[in-house]
Amino acid sequence: MTSTIMLFFLNLCLFVCVPPQTPVPPQATQAVRGFDGPFDYWVALEPSWAMDWYEESGGEGGWKPSLGLEERNQFLMDGNQWTLDQLKAWQEAQVDQNVAWAWKLFRNGELQAGGNGQATAGIFTSGGMSASQNVLVDFDVEIAQASSISSPRIAQVGVGVDLGVKFSPVPGKGWQAEFALVMSKVDTSEEIDFGYSQIGNKPRIRIGLFEIGGTTLLAGKPQAIHFQDTEPGNSWELRLQCQSPTPNLVSPAGDFWCVNAPDLPAKIWDQFLQQYKGDLAWGNEHGSLVFSDENLARLAAQALANQCQVSAAALQLGRTQQGTQTERLVFRGNLLVGYPIRFASGLSFDALVGWDVDVASAARMADPKFATYFSGWKGQAVMVNTSSSRGNGTSGEVDFSVMKAEVGESRVVKLAGELALSKAEDAPPLVLGLEQVRLEFPLKRRLSFVGRLITGGPPLEMTGSNGQGESTQYSLRFIP
Repeated sequence: MTSTIMLFFLNLCLFVCVPPQTPVPPQATQAVRGFDGPFDYWVALEPSWAMDWYEESGGEGGWKPSLGLEERNQFLMDGNQWTLDQLKAWQEAQVDQNVAWAWKLFRNGELQAGGNGQATAGIFTSGGMSASQNVLVDFDVEIAQASSISSPRIAQVGVGVDLGVKFSPVPGKGWQAEFALVMSKVDTSEEIDFGYSQIGNKPRIRIGLFEIGGTTLLAGKPQAIHFQDTEPGNSWELRLQCQSPTPNLVSPAGDFWCVNAPDLPAKIWDQFLQQYKGDLAWGNEHGSLVFSDENLARLAAQALANQCQVSAAALQLGRTQQGTQTERLVFRGNLLVGYPIRFASGLSFDALVGWDVDVASAARMADPKFATYFSGWKGQAVMVNTSSSRGNGTSGEVDFSVMKAEVGESRVVKLAGELALSKAEDAPPLVLGLEQVRLEFPLKRRLSFVGRLITGGPPLEMTGSNGQGESTQYSLRFIP
């Protein structure tokens, strides 16, 4: 599974790309929104801009990450019913919205992709070495009184490397960076046999992928995120760096004082608002908070900065068969406490799981239905503090799954027999033929790990059997 992806990226030539100077429309990159067609969203990633894009494209209201600064200011003014003086104060506080950043992706010490450019604080940006591939995902069936036809439905899936990042200021401390990295390869060499004469077959869409996403703090020096996939010897490193000055603790905003706020988990943000809502002149969760008193602004800024604490995280997920470790997945990086790190490694594929039948007076036709499955490893960990009873280390809540899926057997199912219809005088006989289709019965198995882990402490373990006397043991641990 994952080894196929990594061998693919081994063949990538040395490539350095420059991220766009303005935000990329979300549909342009798989690190922004995910895959199209039956693969609408990621297996594990849940970056904040995914919900932003959902709200922009179909939800009610919501933050629109593709807006420019002027449109964003107007959006905030309308949504918060600001006066013109408040809007002016906001604009004066937004002196420097540009964030200079750079990134590099290495495999076994060799540069695979990277770039540098300017981002806008609070609005995602992206870069990568990727392409899109058209694939046949489904058929739409049309039926009339005595005729029927199907029209193929085409969608695009991403191929290559994509990185999405959103930067938020941490007062007096640095830049919060929420990142989502996706590496993928598409294979359509296998064909799904419909067993149905009225509609041709379609390629099975197999997407080998590796996803990793989280939130870290950038303060001058590059921050390195290390991960090793299930293929022994495949070691990857993502380096992120913010080259912009550290944001001020507070900034004058007309007659007010402005605090540039980082994105906080909902629970922490609610607690902060409860503590300071009586002192706020006005504010918005996607940007600055404005106070009329400088001392209160400084206290609030320090409180926000204190919420952005870095914890060293090191996780290892191993698979052992017959006493021999056959696979392992390793992650190391410095993350912000309270923010999840999510990743997935495996294979997504579609399967033919049903048919809907359309009938007219002298015509009938079956419409194929598909479902998407994932086979591999996925999960998340949330660091809850930076020390444990054993001393300095990492403690966190984990929720991981090992998922095994396969197409399974297929069967031919009879939908209807031959049917002779009444005919007009001297007209040739009209007979609807035998209708039969093929169905696939995918098999899914899942092992789950949920609990608390401490660095150097006992692992979470799970053992499963294939029913033939062979057992597989999985263990999840925080390693030093």
